[in-house]
Amino acid sequence: MSAAADLLGVTEETFAAIKGTLTVGLTASTGLQGVNLQDYVSLVPCLTPTRDSLPRSAAPQGAQFAYWRTFTNVNALQADGAEPFDYGGSATEMNMQNVFAPFGLIAKHGIVTEDAIALAGGYADALAVQTLETMKQEFITENINILHSQAFAAPSLGAPSLSASASNGFIGSGAPVYVLVAGRTGKNYFYGGSGPASASSYLTTGTTSTTNSVSAFVTAQRTIVAYDWFVGATAAAAVYYTTTTVNSVTITTVPTTPQALPSLALLSSTQPTTPPTADTSYQSYWINGYVASILGDWSTGAFGTSYATPGSGTAQGSIFTSLDGGTFHVSGAAIEELDALNLAIYNNYPGVSPARYIVGTQIVNDLANAALNSPQAVLFYQGALEDRQRLSMGGTVANYLNKTDGKTQIEIFVDPYMVPGELIAEVRSVPFMGSNVKTASRVETLRDYQRFDYAPNYVANSATGGPRHEFDVRCFEAFETVVGPTMGVLANIAPGIH
Repeated sequence: MSAAADLLGVTEETFAAIKGTLTVGLTASTGLQGVNLQDYVSLVPCLTPTRDSLPRSAAPQGAQFAYWRTFTNVNALQADGAEPFDYGGSATEMNMQNVFAPFGLIAKHGIVTEDAIALAGGYADALAVQTLETMKQEFITENINILHSQAFAAPSLGAPSLSASASNGFIGSGAPVYVLVAGRTGKNYFYGGSGPASASSYLTTGTTSTTNSVSAFVTAQRTIVAYDWFVGATAAAAVYYTTTTVNSVTITTVPTTPQALPSLALLSSTQPTTPPTADTSYQSYWINGYVASILGDWSTGAFGTSYATPGSGTAQGSIFTSLDGGTFHVSGAAIEELDALNLAIYNNYPGVSPARYIVGTQIVNDLANAALNSPQAVLFYQGALEDRQRLSMGGTVANYLNKTDGKTQIEIFVDPYMVPGELIAEVRSVPFMGSNVKTASRVETLRDYQRFDYAPNYVANSATGGPRHEFDVRCFEAFETVVGPTMGVLANIAPGIH
């Protein structure tokens, strides 16, 4: 008899029957009825800060894409305006892009049987509960898509470079080691999939040790934020080794079977096995989110200029910096990498500063540790004695001062669905004459949230084939940022500070 069953005063069999299991929808056997009918509890988090922070607007009906026009920065291309007397001025160069973003469907499905509704009657509204839980999943997947979705292929990764060490591993003397790598976009990180695997690289370990290890490194590419590594004694025998959020890995064994997934926050539970050949880094019906809209190239087609695989079109001029597995460096009371990012944005677009850094929990903790470990950042509380005796330990960093423009407080904005080691520098305004930027980024909808109810039909010999409510929570939307070229992304940031 379990302690929980004993406390409830029910049999072990009854207790086992009401334990939670992963189910699809609510049925008579998995519904809201129970033994001790206190208020039901939902422990499903729904924290979607990026989605919540964006304005939403209705698109004109009949629109196939979200369109806008952008005059890009051509200041460096202008001729000198100093002219002799009686001469006309030099011609002003202009460059305009008619940019469009695709609309995409985001939908989640719910199902509740009539028997589940009846059994929960007088206790809870099963249909309302299932609708709410479905809406929560809709908001979460929308938040991930707004950050990471892309309607174009991620760039291909080159073959990794390898180096051997005689220590820190368990690889035998003179062992052959083949390594391949496949890149994940942010959406792949949360839902699985990747680009196709790279060509293989090969080396043979030294013969003076049986504790060899191999370090592998691959050149970073825009929009790729995580890496699946495959290792084998031959290229054909290579199997999944691990996933990293930096573009390097240390290999300590040569596996013959796929290894377990690492413990990375919110990493998809989809298990890679062998090097992939198909490209699942994108789908043409996906929207282009923040990372895609900042780092994608511009490519002109039949409908105007859209976003395309980096390196395949015209670069927007946005900033992409890979720390290549390095950590943040503290200099005085500042972070060298953030100062360099702010300076690069300012040099491209004088007067522009990020309004916020969108980061995950790894980076916000590293920034707090960097600040609180720096002597320049130590503060002394000069209050009453009783207050000084009740000080709280710990702290965080809410803002970062842009030393380039000398005034802007950049918000440290935490989103749980940012990939560890990834930072977006989001610009929300451009202080230019005639910029005409009213809303820098927004969600544009053809049809905002709607619960669409399906007509039920009889399905023989099915637990959910009888009378039931089936529905989708749906949204038809595009993400639009008109200032993508002014923004930046840092990637491949290892945890810790230096």
